[in-house]
Amino acid sequence: MPKAPDEQLQDLVAELKYLRGIVHDIGENLIIRKEGEIESLISHLQTLPRAKQRRIGKGWLSEARGLSVKPAKGRLKDLHRVDRLLASLGDAVIACEDEGRNAKPPAGKVSGKKKGTAKSSQEKP
Repeated sequence: MPKAPDEQLQDLVAELKYLRGIVHDIGENLIIRKEGEIESLISHLQTLPRAKQRRIGKGWLSEARGLSVKPAKGRLKDLHRVDRLLASLGDAVIACEDEGRNAKPPAGKVSGKKKGTAKSSQEKP
């Protein structure tokens, strides 16, 4: 049996109110996550040597200052722009951290092993 028009309207209104709550929850959680990402980036930046901070900062600051967004309009494309900007900074920070890990040890430093102590597969015990 089909629903009466009034009953169908009530169902639609109830569903729309439910969706409004979902939109609010998604937005609130997105804000919390993005703020956390920004705090994490700040923390990582502070651990980098000054020279690397300056190298990253030059280009990224001009990108950030040139960001064209209109927060009052609540546009998704503005969120995407901010997200891309944060991702580019995150990539730059990770690249700098990787450079530090992959750098060769300074000359004169000896790793734990002495030269000539490793046995080859052809040597007999």
